[in-house]
Amino acid sequence: MRRRCLHPVVPGETFDGPSGVTTDSAFFDSMTLAPIWHRSHNTARVMRLDFQREHVTGHRMRADQDPITIDQRYAVAPFDSNVQDLVVAALPLVRHFRARLPVYVYERGGLVWIEIRVLGRERLASAAGVDSVWVVEVSRSGRPSGRYWITDRPSVVVRSEYALPDGGTFRIGAPGEVAGRSLSSTGLASLLEILKRAMAL
Repeated sequence: MRRRCLHPVVPGETFDGPSGVTTDSAFFDSMTLAPIWHRSHNTARVMRLDFQREHVTGHRMRADQDPITIDQRYAVAPFDSNVQDLVVAALPLVRHFRARLPVYVYERGGLVWIEIRVLGRERLASAAGVDSVWVVEVSRSGRPSGRYWITDRPSVVVRSEYALPDGGTFRIGAPGEVAGRSLSSTGLASLLEILKRAMAL
């Protein structure tokens, strides 16, 4: 029987958003990147999500509203959007690569299919020097929602950009900074479960 290894994604990771500073924590299976749970809170709300493959449960609470119970079932098991960058980095990236993956985004109603497209390679400067990386675009419903800059062997997401509702861009990582999230830190042993959910376009 395969042992399930849990791996935290920077517990207490924080970012600024429309509701102020949000703190996110998530746990996932390091062999498959399948989500286990997700916790998120800011001054406006607290959210708890628990994943059991195709079944997502939890609750969302706001100070000015009654708690909302979350109980959703799907035909496929979604990934947690909190580790979307690691899931993309786990794919066999090559030129012109395209795929679709299911991710869970509560704010968008739950399961969302994202489209992944490799745009090409780019030379990126960092504190470690200059490296050639993959540039990958992620879209939802045909509209670009973000980009990742990913190194080869090991696959490390060294820069991320996310489109904001107001038309702005939220960036993580910049030249000269060490801001990567690495697959090697998860001890990922097999891509089979990920690739089974990646549907070539």
